[in-house]
Amino acid sequence: MKWPRSIPWRAAPAPAAPQEPTLKLGDMKLRLRHHVGEALLRELGFPPVRMNGSYPVYRESDWPLICAAISSNALNARHRKGS
Repeated sequence: MKWPRSIPWRAAPAPAAPQEPTLKLGDMKLRLRHHVGEALLRELGFPPVRMNGSYPVYRESDWPLICAAISSNALNARHRKGS
C-alpha cells in the first residue's frame, strides 16, 4: 500500500517591497517549542534567504507557509517507516 507523500510547499512570493530577512532558527524553535533545522527547512522548500555568519535567516512573511509545511510533514510521518 502506498501512502501519500507530504504536500510540496512553495515559498511565498516575494512581497512588493523587499523585506529584510529577520526570522532565525532560534526564533522558530521558541515559537514552535520544538527544534527546527536548516536541513528540514531546505527539504520542505525553504532555503535560507541569507546567512548571518553561519546562521541561516528567513523571511518573516514565509512563517505561515513554513508552519503549514512542518505540520503537513509531521502529520504524514505516521505513514512512514524508518527512512
